[in-house]
Amino acid sequence: MAPPRSGRWLRTPYDSLCHLEPKFQNEFRIENALFIDTETTGLAGGTGTYAFLVGLGYFTPGGFMCRQLLMRDYNEEHALLYLLGKELDKKRTLVTFNGKSSIFPPCCKPVSR
Repeated sequence: MAPPRSGRWLRTPYDSLCHLEPKFQNEFRIENALFIDTETTGLAGGTGTYAFLVGLGYFTPGGFMCRQLLMRDYNEEHALLYLLGKELDKKRTLVTFNGKSSIFPPCCKPVSR
């Protein structure tokens, strides 16, 4: 894969990205981490708030992969949550920018899988 034309290309071992508190050193493996961020229809939470865009990132032997799950209309919510569940099942650690309070409420409404 060729480096991007602009910006800087990160070339560093995965292990150097994990500077954790010593008590977590044996529990966290970057290859088991799923990085997630969402865009929602509102900040209030509850009924009427939907995660319409879910950004996912994870490390592979070849580099860092990004995926986006887009709900184009409300009838696609079940499909988005199904695909998100499939990605969550593959990883052991969830890494968020804003913490569980902003990510999970819109994504964790009851859904049958």
